[in-house]
Formats: sequence, C-alpha cells, structure tokens
Amino acid sequence: MKRRRPRPRSVHPLWACLRASSLCAPDGPLRLLVQQDAEGGISARLPGFNPVLWLYVQSMDDGLDYGDLSLAVDWQGECIDLLVSLDAKPEPHAGGYRCALCEPDQAVWHADLSSFWEAELFGLFAQWAREELLPARVLSLWRSDGASWASLHGEADPRWFDNPALLAVLPVRDGSAARRRD
Repeated sequence: MKRRRPRPRSVHPLWACLRASSLCAPDGPLRLLVQQDAEGGISARLPGFNPVLWLYVQSMDDGLDYGDLSLAVDWQGECIDLLVSLDAKPEPHAGGYRCALCEPDQAVWHADLSSFWEAELFGLFAQWAREELLPARVLSLWRSDGASWASLHGEADPRWFDNPALLAVLPVRDGSAARRRD
C-alpha cells in the first residue's frame, strides 16, 4: 500500500479555507496545484498562469495565531517581487474573531476562524486577483541598483525595451511567448 505523506499540521486549517474560498475567475474558480509542502506553509501554482507565479500560504500555530498569503514572481531561481502580500492575525473574543492587524474602529468581527480567513485573507486575494491579475496580459520584470520589482500590465510598452533595468516581459497566462531584453 502506498503511504501518503501527511500535510504539515500547521497549514491544514488555512489550506482547508483556501480550497473552499472565493478564488474565482470569470470562467470559474481558480485552480491550485500544490507543488510542495514547506515547513509552516504551502506553495502552489495557478494552472493556466505563467509558472513564474507562485502562491504562498503560511500560518503559525495551526492558523490560530497568524496567516500570510503572497503571490510571488520567482524568475530564474530568484524571487523578483511579491505582487500581493496579505497578512491577518485572528484575535479571539466572546463574539468570534477580528483581525488584530486592523485599526480597531475598522475591524470586522467574524463568527469563526473559517469566515475570518475567508474575509481577511482569501476574499481580499480573490478581489485583488479579479481587479489586477485576471485583466493583466503581461508581467514586466525589472532590476536596478540592487532592487528588483514586477508589474502587471494590459500590454507591453515598446519603450520598456530601451530601459536597461528591464529583465523580461512575460505573459501572465500560459501559452504566449516571452520577450526578454537582450
């Protein structure tokens, strides 16, 4: 009988919330392909998107203490930038949970941890993805003076190719040709 490798206990609550979350594209839910389990977190690819994009979800203390969700651009073995990085810290109270990282007057109370993670982490990521990631067609990668960054765009600007800071212009979705600065 083939033995299954157990998922690290510290990511299970967030992983369950992520799988049930509102990560949706116009043509249906965003699918996730878990590539590796890491200590304290998971890494996943978004099938149909450029393989340089990696979704990282991390939690501490079984998702009871802190959670982080980031979409990283890993290019040629280097993390160029985080396109989005969201953090949430549940604070328990008799009425449920609120985010301890939010301003007290703006905090929203949630009945349980699942609804907390959906609203404070995955729902915000889904909103960002609908507004920023899904409409984008190209991803530009840049480096200058030791700093690197990435940006999403509707289309490439031909003037970018005259800029020595440009590393590459890549398609956001799989299936398109990448253009590199030579």
